[in-house]
Amino acid sequence: MQDSIFEISIFGGGNGYGESILVKIDKEWIIIDSFINPSSSLPTPIEYLKEIGVDLSKDVKKIICTHWHDDHFRGIADIFEQCHSADFFCSDCIDTQEFTNLYGITDLDPVTSPTKEISKIIDILKSRNKVFHSLRADQLLHQQNVKSNAIKIWALSPSQKSINASRMQLSKVLTQYSDDKVLPPSPSPNEASVALLFEINNFCFILGSDLPYFNDSDKGWKHVIENSQICQNKKAVFFKVPHHGSSTSYHPTIWAKLLEDNPIVGLTSYSKGWGVPNQKDINNILQHTDNAYITSSRSDKKRIKKRDKTVTNMLSELRIDITEIPFEFGQIKLSTNNLSNPIFSLELIKSAIHLNKYF
Repeated sequence: MQDSIFEISIFGGGNGYGESILVKIDKEWIIIDSFINPSSSLPTPIEYLKEIGVDLSKDVKKIICTHWHDDHFRGIADIFEQCHSADFFCSDCIDTQEFTNLYGITDLDPVTSPTKEISKIIDILKSRNKVFHSLRADQLLHQQNVKSNAIKIWALSPSQKSINASRMQLSKVLTQYSDDKVLPPSPSPNEASVALLFEINNFCFILGSDLPYFNDSDKGWKHVIENSQICQNKKAVFFKVPHHGSSTSYHPTIWAKLLEDNPIVGLTSYSKGWGVPNQKDINNILQHTDNAYITSSRSDKKRIKKRDKTVTNMLSELRIDITEIPFEFGQIKLSTNNLSNPIFSLELIKSAIHLNKYF
């Protein structure tokens, strides 16, 4: 089988475990976000790349953290440590002194806090004499030619208004901590997240991260639609649906203005809490395309987590019932061997399915 020259793979742990995207261009790789496989305690992108024989120290050239939600950043520092040739990219909302100070205060929760990840990344950057590459709307972060085919990668977000708002929020958080010595909730990272556009000759792919839609032309998807110079006269054939298909990131104009008719789309699920996508979210997507896929089905299966007998007895006395959501892993893979006149091959691997089979 001929090796693909271009590949996008969406990995989803389902049930809130996480989301990651791998992009192959010729023989080089880009890693976008990360999550941990609880069965192995390893970052899923690392497991996959090692399995297919990729030399992590040489072949991975870019690592992008779109935003600091735990289902997107867990394990990303370990990935960066192993990928010696890679540069590290993140939102311009993240690359600020205020953010570093905020998460340098204390590691309140070593499991879900980004403190450990950020500290390790900063140490690696210093040891390699490198810096954060910050991303904002309409910024070019990659370009190359592969067999006479021009490839460019652009950041579509965050907007300047979102950057300003994020920095102001972080400053307020730091001030409150300084006064009260109590760390308040940190700003939501979704508005600060980095959506990406891949441009290959006349073909485009959009990876939507968790970017929301606001009724404000200066931020979110409305800013991309109305103000982006990069998206002028371009429509994508592939779309990574933002925020697990949630209604907070949906609007019909995204599909009308930014996407081709009946595009191929992929998304991951998030079954914690209220759970997304719900049936309404799925209906929203399927009214625009027949080619919609998700990395795993909705799982209502739960099992009692095995634990020490003393702990079990204590939880029983307190009438606390804790169940474990099982880990499901799926991959949506789109690839081609020809960039000049591409015919894309779609593979649904492991738990990945068509979106209409989600429930």
